[in-house]
Formats: sequence, C-alpha cells, structure tokens
Amino acid sequence: MLLAFSLAVFLGFIFIAGSVQMFGHFREVGVLFNYVSGLEANSPVFYGGLEVGKVKKLSLMKTPEASKVRVTLSLPEEAVVHEDSQVYIEVLGFMGEKYIEITPGSTASPVLGPGKMLQGTDPVPLMEIVKDGRELLDEFNGIADSLENLVGKGDKIVGDNQQNLNEIFANLNESSKNLKEMTADLKTHPWKLLRKSEKKKKRFLIF
Repeated sequence: MLLAFSLAVFLGFIFIAGSVQMFGHFREVGVLFNYVSGLEANSPVFYGGLEVGKVKKLSLMKTPEASKVRVTLSLPEEAVVHEDSQVYIEVLGFMGEKYIEITPGSTASPVLGPGKMLQGTDPVPLMEIVKDGRELLDEFNGIADSLENLVGKGDKIVGDNQQNLNEIFANLNESSKNLKEMTADLKTHPWKLLRKSEKKKKRFLIF
C-alpha cells in the first residue's frame, strides 16, 4: 500500500515537472533552418523568455532552393505566434544545451496560420567563429608589424636629423626665454610700450 502511494506521488511530480503537456492544448509549429547546431528533440522552447514547450522532432525538408532542416515545435495555444515572429537557437547554461527562443512578434502582423512555417535565424557555426578569430588575429599581427616598421623608420629619421632637431629646439627655447624676459620687462615698465607706439606714429606721419 505504501509502495503504491509513493509511486503515485512520484508520477505526480513527473507530470508537474513537464509531462503535464499531455493534458494541455498544444499545437505544432514548423520552423525551417539551414543549420541547427546540435539541436535535439525534447529540447526546451522559450516564448518571450518563458519556457512553454519543447522540440517535438527534427527532419529534412526539400525546398525549391535547397534541403533544409524542419524543426517541429510543440507550443501551447496561449503562445500566439505571428508571421514576423523570430526564432533563434540559443545555448542554455554552462553545459551547452541548445534550446529554441521565439519572439511573440508584433500585433500588426497576421497570426501564423495552420500549415505555415517560420524561417529561423541560423546560429553561427563554431568553425566560422574560429575562422573569423584567426583572420582577426592575422590582421592584428599585420597592423603590429606595420607599426613596428613605422617606429623603426621614425627612429632612423630622428637619428639622421638629430643635430638639426637639437638646433631647432635650442632656438625655440632661446626665443621662448627672450619672450618671457620681454613680457616681464613690459609688465614692470609699461611706458616702454607706449614709447614704441609713439615712435611708430611719428614715422607714419613723416611718410
């Protein structure tokens, strides 16, 4: 008797955890992908960030363009899917479990009718990410080599013209020193500036 009661409680927990789908009203929604990145049947399906269903099955489907992967989703009737709803394959947690994410779509778009399918957004293959990373690294190394060559050329230019540069800096320092001395002198004797101004006026009148 106790064993039967324990078994009934255990089954009840199983139904609450996920098998309760058998008692709800669910419908199937088809989504086409070119690449599913290891998605499997029974993977969870999220609608607007809330887990609501599961992946029922995956199969190949031939289209006029090429063969695609058809992913059949089991969704509750409450999860309204519009024709502009977006479908993504995402990664759940650190274990890398794949799941489906569906956006509700806009109310301005028609509700997805029976027999119609959505076009899913393909995830980026891992090898493509590795390839892009290698190309980015090669490009970075090329930039680093160019900068190293530019710095080397800059050092050579500076070395070849070091004497001229030293003379230029010396002249700049001397001019700056003279300007400071003249400014300090004018602050102390402002009448000198007035005298110079009068001399210029006299010269102007003479001419």
